[in-house]
Amino acid sequence: MKKSTLGVITVVALLAPLSANAVVVFEDTFDTVLQTEQWDDPSIDLAIRQTGGTTNSTYTLSMTTNNTFRLGPVLAGVGLNQPALLRRTPAGSGDTILNLDTDFGSSLAGKPWSLSYDGYLSVGNPPGIVGWVGFSVGDPSETGSAGLSVLGFQQGTFQILNSNSLVGTIHVGTSMANNKYNLIVDFDEGAQTVQLTFSNAVTNVTSQTFSTVGAWTNSSRFVQLKHKTFAASTPGIVDYYVDNLMIESNYVQPPLVIGDVTLDLLAGTNALTLTWGTDIDRDYAVEAKLDLQASWTTNQTGISGTGGDVTVTDVVDQAQSFYRVVGE
Repeated sequence: MKKSTLGVITVVALLAPLSANAVVVFEDTFDTVLQTEQWDDPSIDLAIRQTGGTTNSTYTLSMTTNNTFRLGPVLAGVGLNQPALLRRTPAGSGDTILNLDTDFGSSLAGKPWSLSYDGYLSVGNPPGIVGWVGFSVGDPSETGSAGLSVLGFQQGTFQILNSNSLVGTIHVGTSMANNKYNLIVDFDEGAQTVQLTFSNAVTNVTSQTFSTVGAWTNSSRFVQLKHKTFAASTPGIVDYYVDNLMIESNYVQPPLVIGDVTLDLLAGTNALTLTWGTDIDRDYAVEAKLDLQASWTTNQTGISGTGGDVTVTDVVDQAQSFYRVVGE
């Protein structure tokens, strides 16, 4: 704590508190009151499902012909918490795409963050030929062709695509078919890297980091869940379950250090100025009291840092005043 005194006017600069780590921005447990499956309505019971995050989202569903989608109880033997989200795609060529309608950019862009979920790829009998399952992140205009995509293949291979160009391949050493797994994808937007962690009952694999340079053209961060199958000579059904979808911000705001505060009395007036150095994109407040035994009260708030010095003015109409500058 630094302190400078001029007459009976005292100025104190304080440190701002350190921000908490791992904030849950979005969570969808897919828990509903449904006793049977609900077809083609991904936004039912959102108030029950999305209670763990700071942000909620509706969904928009897009499917090719003969594909189906449902929300509700899972099949016996799948091993996921019930209920869960199911994207069903026939073993002909087909796509099931589920867009989260919320832009998470204000919470994620430029920061370290992660997307995770529990998955289960149920290959029918006769088995279909699986294309891939996964997700994309970016602006809506990018998620179809650019942005950043993570695609998982039945044989146990993941691909990371940056603006539709392959930048990384990860072999997890086990098939994804008919096995429950957990997927965590960590983005460090400051370092412009992405890293994947895959785990199930028999393995736990963390990949090297791959580049996300150029993946996004703006600060929008929409999420698109995707499931694609390719044509098969033998008809079959491919089911892809998702449970406990979560987006977390791992950004730790550095402690705010407020240096020396300069106090100047304005000649010929009953006013004074307080000047101190600031950090950009940080907010400050001035608090005051008339007696050292009294509680601090807000004098001025919402003072935005510029990366340079800021100056505020206050009218002195008491015999003595005490001031302090704090971070908000």
